[in-house]
Amino acid sequence: MPACSRIPFVAGPFEAEIFDRLCGRAGPGVSTSAGDTLAAPVDPDLPDPDLPDLDLAALDVPDFGRPDAPSMPRGRVVGRRRVPDAAGGDVATWRRAPLQVAAALLFARALDTVPGLAAALRTGTPRVIVEVTDPLLLGVLRGIWPVLLFGEHGISESIDRALTPREAERADILSLVATELPKPRERDEVERTFLQVLQVPRPVLCLTVDAERALLPFVRQVADHSLVLPGLDPTLVAATIRVVTGRWGKRADRAALATLDLMPADLAIAIRADRTPAACLCDLRRLAAGRADRSGSGRDLRLADLHGMRSAVAWARATLDDLRAWRAGGPWSEVSSGALIVGPPGCGKTLLAAVMAAEEGLPFVTGSLARWQAEDQAHLGTTLRAMRRCFDEAITLARSGPGGRRGVILLIDEADSFPDRARVTHAHRDYVVEVVNSILELLSGAASREGVVVIGTTNDASRCDPAMLRPGRLSRLIEVGYPDLDERVAMLRVRLQGDLPEADLTPVARLTERATGAVIEEVVADARRLAREAGRPLALADLLSVVGRAGAGRPPALLRRAAIHEAGHALVAALERGTEHLVVALQDRDGAAGWVDYAGEPSQAGTRSEIEGMLRILLAGRAAEIEMLGEPSAGARGDLTAATNLAVAALGCWGLGSSTLVALEQDPAQRLLLDARLHGEVAVLLGAIAEEAADLVYRNGSAVMRIAEALLTERRLDGARVAELLHETEGVATGERIAARGAA
Repeated sequence: MPACSRIPFVAGPFEAEIFDRLCGRAGPGVSTSAGDTLAAPVDPDLPDPDLPDLDLAALDVPDFGRPDAPSMPRGRVVGRRRVPDAAGGDVATWRRAPLQVAAALLFARALDTVPGLAAALRTGTPRVIVEVTDPLLLGVLRGIWPVLLFGEHGISESIDRALTPREAERADILSLVATELPKPRERDEVERTFLQVLQVPRPVLCLTVDAERALLPFVRQVADHSLVLPGLDPTLVAATIRVVTGRWGKRADRAALATLDLMPADLAIAIRADRTPAACLCDLRRLAAGRADRSGSGRDLRLADLHGMRSAVAWARATLDDLRAWRAGGPWSEVSSGALIVGPPGCGKTLLAAVMAAEEGLPFVTGSLARWQAEDQAHLGTTLRAMRRCFDEAITLARSGPGGRRGVILLIDEADSFPDRARVTHAHRDYVVEVVNSILELLSGAASREGVVVIGTTNDASRCDPAMLRPGRLSRLIEVGYPDLDERVAMLRVRLQGDLPEADLTPVARLTERATGAVIEEVVADARRLAREAGRPLALADLLSVVGRAGAGRPPALLRRAAIHEAGHALVAALERGTEHLVVALQDRDGAAGWVDYAGEPSQAGTRSEIEGMLRILLAGRAAEIEMLGEPSAGARGDLTAATNLAVAALGCWGLGSSTLVALEQDPAQRLLLDARLHGEVAVLLGAIAEEAADLVYRNGSAVMRIAEALLTERRLDGARVAELLHETEGVATGERIAARGAA
C-alpha cells in the first residue's frame, strides 16, 4: 500500500511533499502523497511502517526558533550553492521538534492556496507576501522556510540591507522578514534597496506579522500574491503528532482535537517524541482547559440570561451572526467589528463581552490602559508596545481557526482612559496624545484586524476621544441604563439559579430600584448568607430582609436629613416635570442614602428655561435642608457639582449666556479657572436659581415634610404616590420668585 494512504486529510501538493520529507520519504520537489485523502483503510492504532525507527539521541535538532536565528543554515559557499555545516540538513533532521513541524506544514498549506506557487518560487520570479500573525511561528519560520523550498543547499539573501548585484544574482531567492515599519530615517534606503533588487530576476518572499502595519506601501503594491498563514486545525495538529511520535493515534483521539482551543506554544509543550499520541492529546486538553479558565468569566451565563441591557444583547447577537457568516466565507466588511458600551458601574458591560465570547466559543482577550502601563514602568515606549502586543495576540487568535477564520472578542476596559485630546492641557499632554493616537491607529485597522471584534466599556462616553467612535473603530455607541421592574425580577431569577421557583419576587424588585446586575447579585449572595447562618434553606424573607435594611447602619438623624433632602428634590421635580415618571427612594446607592429619578434630562438642544428648571431640581435638596433643618450638609456636594457643570455647559458651550456667544468645549473646572467672566456669570445664575428653589421649598414646606415622612416609612415612592401626597396638601405653590423673574 502506498505511503499516501496513511494521510488522514486532503493535502495540497506542497504540503504533501513536506509531510513526506518530514517522514523521511522524499527530498525537495518530490511527493508521494500529493492530492490524496484520508479515508485510509488501515488500522489507525498501528504504527506507520513507512516511518523508520529513529535514534533520538543521534538527532541534532537546531534551534531555528531563536529571534536571532539565521535565515539559512550556516555553512561555506561553493559556487552558487551553500554547503551546510553538520548542524544543517533537510527537514527530517528536525522532525522531532513540533513547532518546526507545524510551521513547515502551515507554510506549505499557505503556498498551496495558490496552485503551483511553490513550484513557481523554485523556478520563476514571483513576489509573495506571507502574513504570520503568531510571533512564535514567525520566529520558527524565518529559520526553516528556505530549507522547505530549496533543501539544505538553498541560498537566501535578505533585502533588509544593501545587496550588490552579484549577491542578489547568486541567491535562489530574496527575502525580507518584517515585524515593524522601518524608522522614518531608514525608509528611503529600504525603498531604494528594494527597487534595486527587483531588477534581478529572482523570486522574492516577505514574511511579516502584519502586511499593513509592518510593510511599506510600495512593498505591498509590487506583490503578486499576499497570503496569510493558516491557523492550527485538527488535521494539522494530528499530522504534527504523527511526525513527532511516529503514530497517528486513535481515530477518536484525532476527532477530539476539533474541540480544543490550541496555541502554537501548546504543541511545543505537549507533543514529544517519547510520548504516545494519547499522552500528547491529554496534555493538549489540559492546556486548552487552563486557557478557557483564564479567558474571562462568563459564569455559565448566556446572552438570554443578561437582562436590563436589551440593546447591547441585541447588538451582541447580531454581531455573532455576522461572525458566523464571516467564518463561512463572507466579507469582514459586513461584520459590526467595534462598539462602545456605556453605562453605570456594575451594569454588566464587561460581563456582556465575556458571555458573548463564551457563548460562541471564541477567545476572549482583555486590555486597558492601566494594565498596559503596569507591564513596565509606564514609559511611553513600553506602554505603546504593550498595547500593540495585546492587539497582535487578538489578531493571532482570530486567525487560528480553520481557514484562518476563527474570530476573537477584544475588550478594552475603561475606554475613557483615552480622553479627548482637544481637552488635554496639562504638562503631560504629549504623552497622552501619543497614547490616544496609538489606540486610534490600532482600532482603525479594520482590514488588518480582521476577525477581531473590539468592545470598549466606559461609564462616561463624553470623556472619550471622539475619534474612537468613527466608522471602522468603535462605531456603535450602546447605552446601558438601569433595569426596569420586570428586568430586575428576571435578573433575580437568573441569580437564584432555580431557588424559590414559586415565590413572587416583585416586592424584592421594587426595593432594588436603580440597582445594577452587580448589586442584585450582591443582594442574592447576602440573602444566601443569612439563610446559611440560620441553618435553613433560602427564603423570600431573606431577600426582603437584605433589600429592606437600606440605611440600617445610618443614625436616625442622618436618615431624616436624607429623607428631607430627597423630598425637596421630589417636590420641585413634580412641579417642574410632573409625576408620571417620578420615583424617589431612601435606598443606599453609590454611597448616597437616597435618590430621585424623573423624566429625562435636557440635552444640548434644551432651552434656557428647561435648563433652569433642571438646576432648580438639583438645588432643591440643599434648599430643603436649610429650610427644614437650619443648615445644609456636605451631602449636597454631588448636586452642586452637577449644577455647576450644567451651568458652565449652558453658558459657555451652548450659547445660552446673556453676554457672549463664544463657545468652547473644555473641562468645566478648567474653563472656570481660565475665564473670570464665565465664572461670574455662572455664580450669578446659580445664586438666582438657589433663591428660586428656596422659595419653592418655603412655600411648600408642609408638602416637603409629608413626602419625607412617607419616605421614612415606605422607603420608595413612585409618581402616583407623590401626586397623592401633594393632593393631600393644601395650597401647593409654584413660587413667586420664578414668576417675578419670568415677568422681568
